[in-house]
Amino acid sequence: MSTFKECSFYPPYPVRNIRCDLDEVRYDAVAHKFHPFLAAAFFGYNDVLRILMSEGNVDVNFEGINPGPDTALEVAVWRNRPKTVKFLLEQGADIYCRSITTISPIVHAVKCCTKTVLELIFKELHIRSKKLKLRGPRKEEYVKNIKAQCEEASLEACELGKPEAVEILLHHAVDVNLSIEDQRLLSYAAINHRVSTVQLLVKRGAKMENDRDCGIVTAMYDAHKRGEKEEHRILSGIVIYLLKSGCNVANGGIHACAVWCMANLKKSRELDRPFGTDRQREEIKRLLLKNGYDPKKCQHGCWKARLLERRYFNGTLMDLFWH
Repeated sequence: MSTFKECSFYPPYPVRNIRCDLDEVRYDAVAHKFHPFLAAAFFGYNDVLRILMSEGNVDVNFEGINPGPDTALEVAVWRNRPKTVKFLLEQGADIYCRSITTISPIVHAVKCCTKTVLELIFKELHIRSKKLKLRGPRKEEYVKNIKAQCEEASLEACELGKPEAVEILLHHAVDVNLSIEDQRLLSYAAINHRVSTVQLLVKRGAKMENDRDCGIVTAMYDAHKRGEKEEHRILSGIVIYLLKSGCNVANGGIHACAVWCMANLKKSRELDRPFGTDRQREEIKRLLLKNGYDPKKCQHGCWKARLLERRYFNGTLMDLFWH
């Protein structure tokens, strides 16, 4: 068996744009010493898990003091061990999120695993809901807890660009037009450049009435701010796809004016980095007009003057988009 020093619950890729310091995590892991039960889950040794539980020293929901996942189920989910996940679920491992500071197994599954693990969890939830035969307040609490976990997981899936996970969550518990912090799932997917996820949400009936629904204005703003050609290509493709799909932001209001204004701005002494390429901007303007936008009724007013005064896009300009 590998040494504890080689164990790390954290994957070597960014989650929410934060990269784990693996050396520090490994140091903490050595300092805390993994409990054998969690180590067995880490490596996927179901026989060891079974023996340790049969000896009576731990139960299936034993919690360690290690950094990262706390229970064997969370460790197995994090390490993408479907057979171990299945075994622990069959033994009655808790799927509940125990506190607001705890990441639930469902969220772990979305962040780190294949859809196989996520499907195993939902299959077990379905089995348990039948066995428990909950009624009244207890059933409401159970449903509320699982729904909250699924909603949090759907946000993670949209931000990380995992359409398979999004599809499973939409099928089981989540509304495609779920609003989180006054923005919908489609907006989170668009802002994070997740093309496949955007396409899935649109096909499943996501609303596209304004920027909080679809993220068009924010996506264009981000494309300009980042200033990278590849970022421009991806984000402009998302904007064009949404407009082609019937995004109603073109029907008027300040959000439509924001899109028109940014698509109209060209490189000049006052503005060094316009949005996308000339062809992309022309396509966006064409789609806006096709969808019913009337430039004569543009509400940007002093927008252009303010934009030229600032000389560059900056964070304060976003205030104009929301008011």
